[in-house]
Amino acid sequence: MPDSTYVYTFDGIYIKPAYSGSEVITASFTQGSADVVIANIPEALEDVTVDI
Repeated sequence: MPDSTYVYTFDGIYIKPAYSGSEVITASFTQGSADVVIANIPEALEDVTVDI
């Protein structure tokens, strides 16, 4: 698919597509440190994790 997202629907089985929201991620890296800011995460999302 053009956007590399796959959605498959089978008899009674549904695979949820990748989340698409309005989050904003900014990062700055300097020698010895990294600052990452994530904004606009919806309150309905629980246990949000980020791997860098």
